Amino acid sequence: MQEMPENYEEAKIIIKNSVGSEVEKAYLKKQKLKAIFVTALSFGATAAIGIITKLPLNVLVTLPIAAAFSLHQFLPILFQKKVDKRIENGDYFKKKTEEQVIDIAKKVVNEANEFERNKVK
Repeated sequence: MQEMPENYEEAKIIIKNSVGSEVEKAYLKKQKLKAIFVTALSFGATAAIGIITKLPLNVLVTLPIAAAFSLHQFLPILFQKKVDKRIENGDYFKKKTEEQVIDIAKKVVNEANEFERNKVK
């Protein structure tokens, strides 16, 4: 179990050490599954609305909304490598306040602790 960061420097170290770790890989896998589920759900709902209302125009209107919602789920996964490079270079921290960095590190620690608990089970 990891300890929560107390200050900005500890938070930066935790975030940098998380890049490429097992925890990050497991988190991304979980996010991918969530994105696939949301995509299937949104397109399924769109098809159901079209079938129930018997209006093909309704599907044409709701289909772009479903596609946008799906894209919104996949974008963070697609840009993860870019974010990892920014973290390694230190550029990631330039536009963040100390509070934001500490909050992000706390989320990383929570995810790591959850990963460890699930690994033990």
